[in-house]
Amino acid sequence: MEALLGKGSLSGAIPQSSPRSNTEVVESKLIPCGRCGDSAALLIFADDATTPVDFEDYARKMYHKYKELDVPTWIIGPPVGELAEARTPTQVMKVWPSRDDIVTTTADEFNAELDALLDKHCLCV
Repeated sequence: MEALLGKGSLSGAIPQSSPRSNTEVVESKLIPCGRCGDSAALLIFADDATTPVDFEDYARKMYHKYKELDVPTWIIGPPVGELAEARTPTQVMKVWPSRDDIVTTTADEFNAELDALLDKHCLCV
């Protein structure tokens, strides 16, 4: 999650927000490919999502955005327990292009998965 907070290899991430309702804004980041600059992933931050219903609520409310962008998309919940930077467990649910179950992962593990996705994004050099 360090990279998601601007501390890691994804420091070039572009902030992106979408309305959750008339008065709410959902924090998200659109991650560009480091080679071609095209959008490669979307991260949606659900700081108050603690149950599967909460994650589904974010998925429903942000559906229009990630469907339009058509890039791999994850909903990231709040840290679980004490904040220990890269080792802090966090619940994450992939919602696009296919929906997966909620998993508990660390920033290191998630960033490795995201880095692998970005490495495969394009063949441009």
